[in-house]
Amino acid sequence: TLTLTLARTLALALALAQAMATKKFVNDPKAAVEECTLGLLAANPNLRRVAGTHVIVAANYETLTKADGGQVALISGGGSGHEPAHAGYIGDGMLTAAVCGDVFASPPVSAVLAAIRTVCGPAGCLIIVKNYTGDRLNFGMAVEKATLEGYNCKIVVVADDCALPDVGIAGRRGLAGTVFVHKVAGATAAAGGSLEEVYNAASSVAGAIGTMGVALTGCTVPGAPRNTRLDAADAIEVGLGIHGEPGARAGSMAPASEIAAELIGHILGTAEPRGSPMNVPNGARLVLMVNGLGGTPPLELGILCESVLAQLRGRFVIERVLLGDFMTSLESCGASVTLFHLTDGAGGDAMLAKLDAPTTAGGWPAAIAKQPASSDIPKPTDPHGDAAAAAAAATADLSAEDLAGRTGGLAAIVEAVATALVDNEAKLTEWDQKVGDGDCGTAWRSGAEELRAAVQSGELLRIAAAQADAAAPLSWVNPALLTAVADKLAEAMGGTSGAICQIFFQAIAAEVKGGADIRAAVLAAAEKVIMYGGAQPGMRTLVDSLLPAAQALSSGASVTEAAAAALSGAEATTGMTAGAGRSSYVPEELLKTVPDPGAMAVAYCFEAIAKAV
Repeated sequence: TLTLTLARTLALALALAQAMATKKFVNDPKAAVEECTLGLLAANPNLRRVAGTHVIVAANYETLTKADGGQVALISGGGSGHEPAHAGYIGDGMLTAAVCGDVFASPPVSAVLAAIRTVCGPAGCLIIVKNYTGDRLNFGMAVEKATLEGYNCKIVVVADDCALPDVGIAGRRGLAGTVFVHKVAGATAAAGGSLEEVYNAASSVAGAIGTMGVALTGCTVPGAPRNTRLDAADAIEVGLGIHGEPGARAGSMAPASEIAAELIGHILGTAEPRGSPMNVPNGARLVLMVNGLGGTPPLELGILCESVLAQLRGRFVIERVLLGDFMTSLESCGASVTLFHLTDGAGGDAMLAKLDAPTTAGGWPAAIAKQPASSDIPKPTDPHGDAAAAAAAATADLSAEDLAGRTGGLAAIVEAVATALVDNEAKLTEWDQKVGDGDCGTAWRSGAEELRAAVQSGELLRIAAAQADAAAPLSWVNPALLTAVADKLAEAMGGTSGAICQIFFQAIAAEVKGGADIRAAVLAAAEKVIMYGGAQPGMRTLVDSLLPAAQALSSGASVTEAAAAALSGAEATTGMTAGAGRSSYVPEELLKTVPDPGAMAVAYCFEAIAKAV
């Protein structure tokens, strides 16, 4: 029947929509804002909610704004999904209340009016609104109703978007620069400013900010089909708002430096197409905000921040830098850049003082400071490095033949180990791809090639030769050489393997410096690897080959016998249950046919040394 067919069609459509939806920590999409509000209140004892609404207010609002002599109240708000905006900016020195609408939807007039009635006292109330039609209408109507009731209200509309031309009814959008308005207006109110003074301060900031956004991925409202507009591998959008709407221009993925240049170019009017750029002369004082849109890793946001600063340094005076998530767009991976143009002289200084003024609002950074000429402090001297440098300098005049004579088989040992690890890189990588993270072969080859290069340049040979004594065949194995080897391996190999090798050789250096012979030093160093790394024999790690080899050497065995012990221990890891390392996360079925890659790498090293000596 028609009814049955329609029901099946609707069921299929619902199933498809659910299949396309993104994975989110949501129970009921319709209850998302309510449940988020409850979570926010539970975690913030300084906030309260106006019963029956999504209006969040400062817990101390009665003494802050309602009492005689209280300060001007500040209210902002808009759709949810932009957290920490706007409730995250409630606190002494910023907002008194925030009105939260549904996700990406303006709150109703009744909620805005409830906020005004709750927090507006004798000093009046400033409403800060982003330039979206719904917000202007609903907040504006609430102001009119409140005015009729006798409340003294003013409203400031923020439109800091530089992507769009300032034409038509809609005009420029309100973006992350709104947070600067919150802060300066809040500081002015906290200092006892009148409603007119707070309004003027907010208006001044609103006219001095410009923002440009970029997104690498879209965002999806809870319960809606997944936004696929930016699914293409290299697709980005430049000049977008904070509601998942299309940007002013589609583009292709590029290095952060190029994206930063484009964003700054649009803000300053040097890039096409022109939207509504700022008029900022060279040498002007600026405050920079690099804002994440919710899904951008802090690592990438930091890279973008430095890339933006590279565009500004030398052209402007950067007074402050804010970096983080200030006004987001759900889970969108993207960012916006805001420039706040400060006037010269006392006016700009006053604005900076208000940005620096204390606030208890959780969404504002605990402290922002003037950018120093350099963030670097002197690096402490490295006595081990100094010793290596001194040793190398002491033997700088020796010929290649003299160096070879003084350093025994060092060059041959390093070359043999490097050759073995390069030859076995693919095998180690294949094993590690099955039971680890796939970088074992690359890491050990990188370390070996670093030592090979240091031998070929003569660096390690000179360090070894500095303490060589013809009467003591192994005297070239000195602490400075071992420390240099440790540090080079750590830098070249990285990760766990690099750290283990550094500990091993550094421990040998300490033992040799204390007077131990090389055989005893190797065993002591292997035991240090166990102590710091935590892996015991039988846990399927490189310890299973390193320790048997070290014990063999310590007991007087030859290097060849030690190499055989290392190989035997490494091969025994096949089928062994992993008790440490990445293999401990791998199903045991995969471990039955593959030896531990790190243990095999150690065995290859000992085998190569045995052949070289």
